[in-house]
Amino acid sequence: GRGVSVLEIIEALSEIFEKAIKVTIDPKLVRIDDPAYFVGDYSKLSSYFGWAPKYKLIETLGWMSNERLVSKPLMSKK
Repeated sequence: GRGVSVLEIIEALSEIFEKAIKVTIDPKLVRIDDPAYFVGDYSKLSSYFGWAPKYKLIETLGWMSNERLVSKPLMSKK
């Protein structure tokens, strides 16, 4: 696999929902000592359980968004 940025995830969601998503970065909230990026690694899962991803990120995001759109709200309003 490969690492993806938050911006790439936002762009994928924009494509799935066919909606433009405007991203604004507030420089006051950017911390200079934060890591530039994080990358997950499933090698421990693979070595312990034999697990490996079956789907690409865009497929997973699409599935998750479809499930969320057709499922009941997480919390009901009273």
